[in-house]
Formats: sequence, C-alpha cells, structure tokens
Amino acid sequence: MSRLYAACLCVLLPNLASAEERTKETFPDVAGRMVKAINAADYDGLRKDFGKEMLEAFPVEKCKAFFSKEIAGKYGKINKLEPPEFKSPAEAVFLARCERGTLDFTLALDDKGRVAGMLFRPHVRTKETFPQVAGRMVKAINAADYEGLRVDFNKEMLEAFPEEKCKAFFGKEIAGKYGKIDKLEAPQFKSGAEAVFVVRCEHGTLDFTLTLDEQGQVAGMLFRPAQPRAGEQN
Repeated sequence: MSRLYAACLCVLLPNLASAEERTKETFPDVAGRMVKAINAADYDGLRKDFGKEMLEAFPVEKCKAFFSKEIAGKYGKINKLEPPEFKSPAEAVFLARCERGTLDFTLALDDKGRVAGMLFRPHVRTKETFPQVAGRMVKAINAADYEGLRVDFNKEMLEAFPEEKCKAFFGKEIAGKYGKIDKLEAPQFKSGAEAVFVVRCEHGTLDFTLTLDEQGQVAGMLFRPAQPRAGEQN
C-alpha cells in the first residue's frame, strides 16, 4: 500500500488552515459515507466527498484498483468504525473493524468538509490497546452483549467462540457466579502480547489474562479466580 500512502500524503495538507465549515461532527458523517461506498464497491459514490485535489489524484479506476484489492480483498467488509481520535481540527483517525482484521483510517478534511487526504494502514498493537480492548469486553459482558463481545476477536477466536458459546460461559461462569464486573485494575504485562488484569466483581475477584495479536485483536483470553499477591491476605 506504499504507493497509496505517498499519494495520500501529497494531498493531505491543502486548504486546512480554516475550520469555518468543518466541524468534529463532519468527520464521522464523511467517514461513514466513505465506508458505505467502499463496502458497496461504489467508487463513484466514494469520490463524492473528495476535494478537487483528491478527485484529480484518485480517479475511479485508481480507487477501484486499491479498495477492491487492498481493502476488500485483504480485509473484507468494514463492519464498524470506532469514534474518531483527533490529531488536529483537520485530521482524525478512526479504528476500522473489518471482517478479517483492523485498520487505522486517517481522514483529513479541508475547511469545507471535503476529503483532502486519506490513509489506511494495519492497526498495530500497543500497550494502550490492552485496556481499551479489555474495557470494551467488560462493557459487553456486563450488558450480556455476546455479539458485541466478539467484535475484537480475531478469526481464530471467532471460530472457537461463537455467540452461543460466549453466552454459555459468560452468562453462567462469570455473571452467574461473580455478578457484574465493577472495575479493571491496571494491567500487568507478561509480554508484548499478553497482559493480566485484576477484575473486581460484585461477588469476588478474577484474574483476566488477555492475549492480543499484532493488530490488537483478541487472540486468547483466560478468566480464573484471582491469585494472592504480595501484601494481600489469602
């Protein structure tokens, strides 16, 4: 995808000085339309939000060649966009959850709310990813949202833990025995791919081991009664 990166960065900065018509609410609106068009292979529709420079840099055939091969071909449909993180008033990054992986989608808008730049790249796991993923999982567990729980699972985990299996385990072994999860303590890292959270529940405490793959998707999970720690009584 390096050629697209270079082309995108060349048109990333024009007309970004003013924010008279561009607002924070504009970004998810534009990104949502783009994702809908990408999923539908509607490359003319994808370009409707492009500014002049982007229209010149990315004709329909170039959009088709990239998105059909590098996005749809490798990652499948984009299932969900997480709320954006803003790098500046003109630039935001969305976490794009796809059928076969996760992407960072950087979107730059000009002062009229038109697309001035875009960048897609594989999401990379960091230490900050662990509490974010664990927090989403806890929220889904507490809400008995077992399909939502699986949003962060990678392909192997999705196959190993279908919705009914998640419901059977978390409904009985976690909610049934320990109640709601009230708090996650800060993680202790066993490696760059694995962290352990102390989980404070209504009726006890658990150790939650979370393993993430390189893209920050759940590759493994283990819940067990909390082990005594230094300074704590058995």
